[in-house]
Amino acid sequence: MPTITLKFDLPEDKCAADIAFHAMGFALTCLNLDNELRKYQKYGHKFTSASEAIDKIRSSLHDILDGRGVSLDMIE
Repeated sequence: MPTITLKFDLPEDKCAADIAFHAMGFALTCLNLDNELRKYQKYGHKFTSASEAIDKIRSSLHDILDGRGVSLDMIE
């Protein structure tokens, strides 16, 4: 069975190591956010302005990230 080994020079590559370690959390966050956006397209929404929609989507993004134990602050 093929394997892949990732090596990082710490502490200088800590950001890259954190991102690699948490990649599934970031990928699943994208999937969850895409599903939420698709729901708005399919079933409609009650946003009254673009700013309101953007605020809600950003809030949802951060909630999903938090639920997965990842943060955009990991990306420097």
